[in-house]
Parts: sequence; C-alpha cells; structure tokens
Amino acid sequence: MWAHWGNGMVTLLRGNARQAIGIFDHLLRLCKAHDLDADISRIMAALGCAKARSGQIQDALQLLREAVAMDRSDEARTTHAFALTALAEASLLAGDAEQALSHVTASLRQAVKYRERGEEAYARWLHATIVSVSGDNSGAASRMFMDAAELAAELGMKPLLAHCHLGLGDLDVSRAVPPARSARRERGLRLLETLGMRRWIDLSRSRTATALVPSGI
Repeated sequence: MWAHWGNGMVTLLRGNARQAIGIFDHLLRLCKAHDLDADISRIMAALGCAKARSGQIQDALQLLREAVAMDRSDEARTTHAFALTALAEASLLAGDAEQALSHVTASLRQAVKYRERGEEAYARWLHATIVSVSGDNSGAASRMFMDAAELAAELGMKPLLAHCHLGLGDLDVSRAVPPARSARRERGLRLLETLGMRRWIDLSRSRTATALVPSGI
C-alpha cells in the first residue's frame, strides 16, 4: 500500500494527474479488498485531487466530500487537512471560490493546530492562489505567496516553492509589472524544468470567481 502511495504522490507532484488517477484508483481497490479502512480516506483525497487536476471536477468533488466526511468521524483525523485542502482546490477549479476559501481556511486551522507543517505550507499556497484569482487584493495575495514560499523553502518542498514563484509571477503579470523588474515567473518555470514537472492546475476557468476577502489567517 505504501509503495503505491509513494509512487502516486510523486506522480501527482510531477503534474501527471491522469497517470496518478490510475495509481490511486488501483490503490483504493486494493485497500477495500484487504480491509485497510484506516487509509481509505487518504487515498480518496489523493484520487479526488488527481481527478480535479485532470478536469474531472464533479467526480473529484464527490470523492473529496466523502473523504472529508470520513475524516470528521475519525478520532485521529490524521489526513483531515490534506482532504480539506484537496476539496478547496477542486472547488476553486469548479469556479466556486467562496467554497474554496471556506475549505482552505478550515484546512489551515487544522494544520496549524496539529503542527502539520507540510500541509500548512500547501494550504497557504492554495489560500494565496484563491485570493489571487479573485483579483480583489493582489497585495494580500502577494504576501500570502511569500509566506508560503518561506515555509516551503524551510521544509525543502521544492515543487511547492516553484508554484509559489509562479503565483507571484502571475500576480506581476496581472499588475503589468515590467519583465525587467520581475523574474519570479521565470524562476518558477526554471525550477519546474529542473524538477521535471508541470504546473499542477489550470486556473483559466476560475478567473471569473467571485471577489473574496482574505480570512486573516
């Protein structure tokens, strides 16, 4: 189970969402066949994330809502932040920025409470991305991306760091910052190339999301 899990997560982090779907789908069947109930919500969350990134939004939302509900009934709640962040990402890709913000705020609280620093870094990047998509407060989004980048760098999370640079670069483009004054997007793209990965999500469908007010986390 753990060998397949590691393979699936590396594949997902590299940006190969469709390939990751096959791995996590097989893993989910494996866990159900062998009564590995403690890991099912974790795998459903990863499968939902992969489906959302590949464009299968409705299937992803259904899986992720079920994973979050399962985690809420689990006393340990060891994967609750992960599932909530994945649900927030799927909601954003579905164009529902309000729900995305609600879920990512809950994920951040969970991650901070239980000191899940890796999950916190990822949730902070997604929170910044949601605020960035709203187009309402680019200054707040920039600060959030920088906070996420600082934590990602501290933890050695290079794929996430690349996406923080890309988020900052996208903000520079939206604010018409001259290329000579900002090389952050290029820095992110170079890091992606070095890591042999692609961007995780296409936000072109989410640019019309409703305006949001940052939650202050």
